[in-house]
Amino acid sequence: MQATGNLKFVSLVDKLILKIGINRVITGYVENTLSNPLKEAAKEEITSRAWLAAEILCTWKWPGGSAVASFLPLLSAGCRSGNYPFQESLLDSIFNILLDGALVHGERGTQSSFNLWPAFGDELEKVEEPFLRALLSLLVNLFKENIWEGDKAIRLFDLLIHKLFIGEAVNQNCLKILPAIVSVLVHPLCQRSIESEESNGDSQVASLGEKQMQDTVKDWLRRLLSFPPLVTWQAGQGKHMLI
Repeated sequence: MQATGNLKFVSLVDKLILKIGINRVITGYVENTLSNPLKEAAKEEITSRAWLAAEILCTWKWPGGSAVASFLPLLSAGCRSGNYPFQESLLDSIFNILLDGALVHGERGTQSSFNLWPAFGDELEKVEEPFLRALLSLLVNLFKENIWEGDKAIRLFDLLIHKLFIGEAVNQNCLKILPAIVSVLVHPLCQRSIESEESNGDSQVASLGEKQMQDTVKDWLRRLLSFPPLVTWQAGQGKHMLI
């Protein structure tokens, strides 16, 4: 009954968006509460709209629409036409809500190995965990539509690195969802490097963010090379090792 009620609610919101526009429901700038982006009213407005967007993305499919086919294209269009500071805060809030949910339910994250870029629709169907699937669909759409670009991908990569450890211990749930998220971030990161080299005329020293990402990936590879053979893991002998 709860699932049915949720579908009806999201379907109603979807119809409302089509009727009065996504700006008025999700992405629109509300001048009387957002004249100062630091006001508590502004934060509450962003949070409530972000929660609604996250709910729609996690529902994924409903009568008459879906996250990929109907909501995400409208979300992108609304973000292009709206007030930049508000849109950026809104998208960050949606991302954080979905990431926190994916981290909590990381044990149910995808175990599949697949490339999410660029034909992401069919591939995302393989992801069973609703928060992770919603998060990946949001990321792919925002980078594909150039709403977020390479600089943002570096910041998100850095955020994931900080989420990977709890003190000295590895956050196992983060470790499980990390490959799928990084597979989305790789494309805008590579594109950023190519554009940087072309604009400079030759290959120069990477920016601080890119250098940090390269060092992190190299550290991961060194640790992977130190792992025991796969047959050892299959036998259960390596289950207590930490990356």
